[in-house]
Parts: sequence; structure tokens; C-alpha cells
Amino acid sequence: MDDEEEMAAAAARMQSIQRGRLARRERDEQRQAATRVQAARRGGQARRQASAAKQERDEQAAAATKMQARQRGRNARRSSGGA
Repeated sequence: MDDEEEMAAAAARMQSIQRGRLARRERDEQRQAATRVQAARRGGQARRQASAAKQERDEQAAAATKMQARQRGRNARRSSGGA
């Protein structure tokens, strides 16, 4: 009976080790999946922020161009009107 008990104990230890490995593997896979989801979400947020910043820069550049054109028009009218 001692041999059978030792074999059963050894089999139980091996099963326990295997279950531990499987549990760690599943946990690691879940962490990696969560990391991928979070990275994708952060990437999307970064792209949206970059797009919003680019749009704001474009609007500011358009406003500056418009102001410069108005000023050139004023200067042209002043120089031609006073002569």
C-alpha cells in the first residue's frame, strides 16, 4: 500500500503542478490580451488628439493667412489712394 500511496501522492503533485502551469499560462494570456486592448485604445486616443491638434493648427494658419491678406489689401489701398 505504501507504493500505491506514494504513486497517488506523486500523481497528485504532478497534476497540481500541471494545473498551476495552465493557470499561469491563462493568466499571462489574459494580461497580454488586456495589454493589447489598452494599447489599441491609447493609440486611438493619440490619433484623435493628434488629428484635433492638426485641425487647430490648420485653422490658426488659415486665420493668419486671412489676416495677412486683409493687411496687404489695406496697405495696397493706402499706398495707391495717397498718391
